[in-house]
This record gives sequence, structure tokens and C-alpha cells, in this order.
Amino acid sequence: MGRFADWISIKTPAQRAKEAQRYDRWAFPHGQNQRQKIEQLLAQLLPEEDSKIAMMLFLQGKQAYTGEEPIWGDGPRECSDRERIAYAIRGMEENLRGKKRIRIARFLALIIADQQIDETLNYPTKEELLALAETMEQYLLRNYVNQKTHLAKDASFF
Repeated sequence: MGRFADWISIKTPAQRAKEAQRYDRWAFPHGQNQRQKIEQLLAQLLPEEDSKIAMMLFLQGKQAYTGEEPIWGDGPRECSDRERIAYAIRGMEENLRGKKRIRIARFLALIIADQQIDETLNYPTKEELLALAETMEQYLLRNYVNQKTHLAKDASFF
């Protein structure tokens, strides 16, 4: 209930700036270099995708994967890796069009890599991420039952 009240409340520019800073610290805990690295990798993995849309989808997937609510400060939910992947898919699939499985697999590969890096920002190469995405795509193909239903109704299909 409190969140609904937060949503409709009028915020001062200072409050909005504070929320934006909190969100940036959550999204890119290692700073602007991390943001730039993710932007580069997104451009390499999904060259046909508009850069702003790609970043939005990446952040939606990351938020769903981690289960964190960066604005309100809720911590990550406890769940298995399969459930995390299912949540991330659900978080992105409504906004993806076209070759959904390929694109979801590429976003997931980067989201998973992003969760494993430290301040050195040693992300996998484009080729390594594409190989991981290919593995994930095959996994999704094996478990993708009906294209007219949600890809990730629940984690049981993993």
C-alpha cells in the first residue's frame, strides 16, 4: 500500500535525484565504467536493438533476475538459479518482439555475467557471451512449449 502512495506522490527534484542516484548505484555498482562496458556489450550482442531500449530491457531483466527493488530498497529474493532465469524472462518477454528466444538468451547471458563481475570489470568477450547465449537458447528451445503462452509461466519448465 505504501508503494502505491509513493507512486502517486509528488516528488521534489532533490527527491527524484536521490532516487536516480540510488537506482544508478544498484544498476551499476562499479560506476560509469561499468555502464559503458554494458552499453558496449549490448551493442555487440544486439546490434539491431536501439541502445536505450536495449539498456531498458537489460535493467528490467537484471531487476527481475535479482529480485531487488532498487527504488524502495527491497533486497534480493531467495530462489534457485532456474527461478531467477524464469523471473528475468518474464520481466523482459512482454517488451521483446521478433526473434524472442535469441534476444532473451543474449540478454540473459549478459545479465548472468554482470552478476559475477567485480570492480575489475572483466566481462566475458563477445564471443564467450554469444556461446553462453547459444547454450541458453538451446535450453529455451527444448523447454519452450507454446509460443502463444508466456515463456516463463513458472520455473517448473526448467
